[in-house]
Amino acid sequence: MLAGRARVAARACGVASDQDADGAGDDGASTQRGLGADGAAAPAAAHRRRPRPLDDRALTAAIKGCGSWEQLDSLLERQQQQARRLNALHASALLTHAAQLVARLPPARRAAALGAGQLPAFVQRAALVADALLPECDARGLANILWATASLQQAHGATRAWLARWAALASGRLGEFDAQQLSVTLWALAELEMGGAQQTAAGGSAGSSSSGGGGGGGSPVSGSQERLLVAAVVARLGQPGVTPRLTPQGASNAVWALAKLGAAPPADGRGRPFPDLDILASGDGEAV
Repeated sequence: MLAGRARVAARACGVASDQDADGAGDDGASTQRGLGADGAAAPAAAHRRRPRPLDDRALTAAIKGCGSWEQLDSLLERQQQQARRLNALHASALLTHAAQLVARLPPARRAAALGAGQLPAFVQRAALVADALLPECDARGLANILWATASLQQAHGATRAWLARWAALASGRLGEFDAQQLSVTLWALAELEMGGAQQTAAGGSAGSSSSGGGGGGGSPVSGSQERLLVAAVVARLGQPGVTPRLTPQGASNAVWALAKLGAAPPADGRGRPFPDLDILASGDGEAV
């Protein structure tokens, strides 16, 4: 069964499995493929296999099985050509896995790819799919989409309008966010804050993406609704039993993010942030 799922994911991502490459299971028919009854070459279109639509589980496996953002791009294009409606899990997985794959690129290649060409176009297409499904996302999906948006912000170009919409949706479900999802949310907000500030300093705009609508220049985290969200996340982290569930890396990321956002972390009676955890050196946020 596992081998069968692997072959489904490989085919969906445009990677031929060994069985596909060998033509196994064709009972010798592959040697005659492409020949008409008179032995003449038949039109290729007559024998071209039309890909079968993937069910929800197979599509999720296919997304996670893609080994490059280019494969994800091709997979998304095929689903859209088939008029396939992705669900919230697919949209979150697509954007999150894209960010993970891009992060693995060598720095110079990553910077070049994010700046121009096919990658920004793919990211914005994937973002449009995710944006339409934000109201259907659970806490994990919301946190991961925000993480991916911050990680891919040079290509995504999140706007104030987009972040205000995300914040409105997340605020209503903040009680469902676990400790790691809260930490990821703070990390992503801090990354977006820094990215917006850098764009403003360079004379650019944080409101240039087509995926989030208008929104003007400057930091996308500077709005009152986003500031209220940061305060609510801090309050949620301070609730009993929440912060002890943070990993040391998660606590470190949250402390770093709150410092960048100019917000104080929750503290115990002795003024120590994140009780019961050792605060480590700051590190990168990660999808949850």
